[in-house]
Amino acid sequence: REEGGWGWWVAVGLAAGLGLLAKYAMAYWLMSALGYVLVFRDERRHLRPLLAATGIALLLYSPNFWWNWSNGFVSYLHTRDNAALSGSLFHPGAFIEFFASQFGVFGPLLFAGLIWLIATWRGLAEPRARLLATFALPTLAMMIAVSLLSRAHANWAAPTYVSATVLVVAWALQRGWRRLIAASIALHLAAIALLFTGREALAGFGVDVPAQFDPLRRVRGWRELGAEVGKELAAHPGLTLFADDRELLSALIYYIRPHPLDAVKWKVTSRVQDQWDLMNGLGKRLGESFLLVSEHELINEMEPSFAAIERLRPIAISLGPGAVRTYTLYVARGFKGYPPGRT
Repeated sequence: REEGGWGWWVAVGLAAGLGLLAKYAMAYWLMSALGYVLVFRDERRHLRPLLAATGIALLLYSPNFWWNWSNGFVSYLHTRDNAALSGSLFHPGAFIEFFASQFGVFGPLLFAGLIWLIATWRGLAEPRARLLATFALPTLAMMIAVSLLSRAHANWAAPTYVSATVLVVAWALQRGWRRLIAASIALHLAAIALLFTGREALAGFGVDVPAQFDPLRRVRGWRELGAEVGKELAAHPGLTLFADDRELLSALIYYIRPHPLDAVKWKVTSRVQDQWDLMNGLGKRLGESFLLVSEHELINEMEPSFAAIERLRPIAISLGPGAVRTYTLYVARGFKGYPPGRT
């Protein structure tokens, strides 16, 4: 930010461009930076180099934009679908859930400190605090608004806490609250230990934690499912892995050995919705046969597209006491093509 620091602005442009290629959320940083130099008069001298850095970032990002242009802006549509803004635009329950979740994402003491800072504003009077707040609060406000309008996952506000961590910790240390920061760190470490080892530690004492209280239940069971499906693929040479859900297919490809990278997914609409639809579509595999792992039981919808679909067996994967994830295996023979309107 010093005069003559063009080398740093070039570095900003390169970093922002690479960031956009990695994650569209990098745009939050660019918008926050632009807002900062426009709102605060003393910072407007940085507008020209910031715009130049933005130009470098957009130039680096341009191949992705061109690819989206050539493919119906599929990535942007996927992002829009995630936001789910097409239905009712008032969800107070989702707002409360998202807001409460931020005490877990940022930490209860740190998030409480951030709320205090926002409520009082006195801690944001210093220029360095304003700079950090500008890169934190707009993103948080946007995600809170999205949660009220539709839904927002807890981690969507994560970019907020890059600068908010520095902001809140510096504010607390200025007030001599070093022990509070130490307590917050200790609490976070304890939470991590409990999250990753709590169920196993209690099991060692003969206590089985019900699955509904296991924070890692969503990531459990995939290895076991992959092993079961891998056995069936080995027992049916010539079949290609096929699933009716993108997350299910991604997990199976990871856990099955060797990785079935030629796997395909059933397309539920005429529009491309994910990487499977775009690059490894079932529509290109006419006449082939598949091992179908069904989660959503769309067999009635699929049957006209195959010469035959034969049920093999169900698979039940235990996630712990009180929870089972179930799937059904089928052999789908002789793909004839999607129904009219899908490709």
